[in-house]
Amino acid sequence: ALTSTGAGVAIPALGFFELLGMQSSGFSGLAFALAVCMVASSVDSLQTGLLSVLSREILSKKLSPTQSLLAGQLFLVAVNMPAIIMATEGTKDPDFGGSIINLFLIADLLAVSIAVPVFMGLGSLATQGGALAGCVSGLLFIL
Repeated sequence: ALTSTGAGVAIPALGFFELLGMQSSGFSGLAFALAVCMVASSVDSLQTGLLSVLSREILSKKLSPTQSLLAGQLFLVAVNMPAIIMATEGTKDPDFGGSIINLFLIADLLAVSIAVPVFMGLGSLATQGGALAGCVSGLLFIL
């Protein structure tokens, strides 16, 4: 990746941030606010989905509402604590922060590689075996 000066980017995964650093502070602030909103929305959706699955399993165990609420809160703490620790460590060590960005890139590539076959398998466009084969071939393609 090249910057506006034509020099190479030191860490390719951070190229967007280097380009953003050349913008005005207002534009950078807007981009930061939008990025935080996107991440918060994604994490909120993920946690809501996981908690709903967990609560369905808990309700089948015949727990009281208080016990069910406590189990949900414990689950959220167990999920969020490693994320918070990784985020704080990423701000201390630039190499670790770069690897977290690479981790997000890998997660996005994995999700994109299997999204289309999974959605096709939900309808009548593909059989279950075809959707599974599409997922496997998508994963092999990106590796």
